[in-house]
Amino acid sequence: MSDQPDLILKFHKDGPFFYMITAFTIAFAGVEPFIDSRNPMNYKPYPAKSGFVLNGKVFPQFVVFPYDLFVRFQKKEISHRKISISFCTMLINTAYESVKEKNNQTPIFEFFRHVRNASSHRNEFFFKSKEPKRITEWRGKIIDHNLKGNNNPLFEKECFFNFLGPADALYLLSDIEQQIFQAP
Repeated sequence: MSDQPDLILKFHKDGPFFYMITAFTIAFAGVEPFIDSRNPMNYKPYPAKSGFVLNGKVFPQFVVFPYDLFVRFQKKEISHRKISISFCTMLINTAYESVKEKNNQTPIFEFFRHVRNASSHRNEFFFKSKEPKRITEWRGKIIDHNLKGNNNPLFEKECFFNFLGPADALYLLSDIEQQIFQAP
């Protein structure tokens, strides 16, 4: 018997989200060593050669020293929760923008659109006076389209870590991708 869950998300390698999902999961995995006070990656303070270089076109390079980030995590100057929200909102924004022309206004795509809008508004739902316009639902999560603007109970409420979690972003994109690939 396998230890793997029954449902494994599989994104099409040539699909719109494959590399976004890959980057998202690598980013989440990369945070763990910063949280662990034992310093499992053995980050060393500057000037040790423990930095890495980001190359640029305007500026030739920027050197990042993970030890500095590790120390800031340990001092609670960097919030794991806020980092996680950033990962989620960046993923959803980029993913939506990459497929928005395929928005067929189905309840799931409307749900995706509103989650994307929340991701663009400091992780808070924001509805203009005539929004939400249509039935908006995904896997039992509903955004009431009968209550508009600031009368909607989700208005100014946090999306990720209140209404959805990081895993939900992956399942939502998996469902959106399946819908796109099934479209004629």
